[in-house]
Parts: sequence; structure tokens; C-alpha cells
Amino acid sequence: MSHCVACLDVWAPGVREVVRSLARERLKAAGSSTKRYLYVAAERVAPDVATAQSGGVSMDAVVAPHADGLAAWVARVGPDAEMVTPDPVLTAGQAILVLDGGLLNEGNALPRLSCTFIRHGDAPLRLVAAPSGAVALILQFPRSLSDLRATNS
Repeated sequence: MSHCVACLDVWAPGVREVVRSLARERLKAAGSSTKRYLYVAAERVAPDVATAQSGGVSMDAVVAPHADGLAAWVARVGPDAEMVTPDPVLTAGQAILVLDGGLLNEGNALPRLSCTFIRHGDAPLRLVAAPSGAVALILQFPRSLSDLRATNS
């Protein structure tokens, strides 16, 4: 079985595939540290092309939003439909990975397995799906506690 691990550390964000049957146990055994480890079953982020091709837009949380902004969603976007990414204002940014189909961002094509990044302070992206629809993983990175305190004061 294959697992995807989203490294949501502000200093080294990214998605890494872990191909080991003991991945979940190793993440749990890591214990407490300054890093946070979240396990999400691969089935929750698997591309569902049939859903994307049926029309409309759905956005399912695979990591529920945390107070510091950490979150992840799978977006399924029907053919030629428009979606808007969540607002990244109280986060360290977002990475959007196209799992299947394709998206357009201001006329720029984002084909399958491409990635784009929204920086903290940027406006949410308006993305349009390809004629075949699209499935995308949106990873939202947490802000540091000092950044959150400065924003809230």
C-alpha cells in the first residue's frame, strides 16, 4: 500500500510518498516534537474522475482546518466549471496539486501532476477546469504562532 505524506513544516513543505506498510505506525511513534504529523488514508485523496466529470464543484476536507491555518482539501471540478481556492490570508500559503484532468489559472494551463503555489497575502485563485474536469489537492500551510499573535493584535 502506498501513502502520501504532506510535510507541512513551514521550513520544508511538500508532499512525499511513503511506500511502506508501517508508515502509519512510524508516524504515530514519532511522538511529540515541534513538527506535526497527520495521517490521511490514501482513499481520501484518490482522484475520483467520475465525480469531477459529472459537473459542478465539490471540495472535501481531508484535514479539517486548524487554528493556525493548517488544512487540506480535495477539489473535484466539473468540465469547464470554475472554482475558487480557500482564502490563504491567515496561512503560510497553499500548494495546489492537480491529481487528474487539468485546470486553467489566468489562461495558464495546469495539466495533471502540475503544482502551483499561493503565497500568504495573495488573493484566492480562480481556476477553471479543463473540458475533462479536474481533481486537485489543496494543501494549506500553517503560520507560526508568532505570526498569528501579530495578526490578531
